[in-house]
Amino acid sequence: MSKKMQKICLLLGIMAVISGCVAQKPEEEVAKQEWYFEDFSLEVEIQEDLSANFKEEQDVVFRGDFDEYVRKIPKSYLSGSETQSSFAVYDNKNQILSADDYEVRETADNFEIAIPLSTELDSEKRKVWTIEYQIKNIIEKKGNENVLKWSVIPFPRTGGAKSVRAVVSLGQVSSFKAETATLKINEEVNQQAVVLDKWTFLFVGENIPNTKDYVIEAVFK
Repeated sequence: MSKKMQKICLLLGIMAVISGCVAQKPEEEVAKQEWYFEDFSLEVEIQEDLSANFKEEQDVVFRGDFDEYVRKIPKSYLSGSETQSSFAVYDNKNQILSADDYEVRETADNFEIAIPLSTELDSEKRKVWTIEYQIKNIIEKKGNENVLKWSVIPFPRTGGAKSVRAVVSLGQVSSFKAETATLKINEEVNQQAVVLDKWTFLFVGENIPNTKDYVIEAVFK
């Protein structure tokens, strides 16, 4: 091979290396680093003392590598409310996790339920957990009305929520009576809220983007 051809081949090789360094894969092949809710279900049971028991079932899909999943729960959602520091976490078989399987961390404003994720070879991982906790003084008094207002889906988040369902129960032995149910998605009233009976409120939603908050309001007397 002539020296001229050698130089051409060398130049082409250098260009190929540079091109390989800066070129991106086609969009469908670029790895995504995100998580989103396939389903988020919430059950809230109002107590006679106006505290509330919360039960969240979270069906989460992870794309990419994550070391842990963290659910942040505010220590005080309303002025005077107080989230209790005892939590229970269950796996997809409804088996309670031991204290070694997750960690409860505290910041100035939140409790953080941190659940480690095992390293897996598949690019898409799906996990289901149930988290239970209690909040004292979560009900706001407005005249003769009692109001529960709650941001259901953790916000902000990297991905959206395909399906959301929230049930608020007053309990059939309660002296309270359900009045109105209101759902707001980014402050806009949504019609997917209903009072099922005098003890129960139901809120649903589909395909909630990661940029939008999902807030329920249950009014009872």
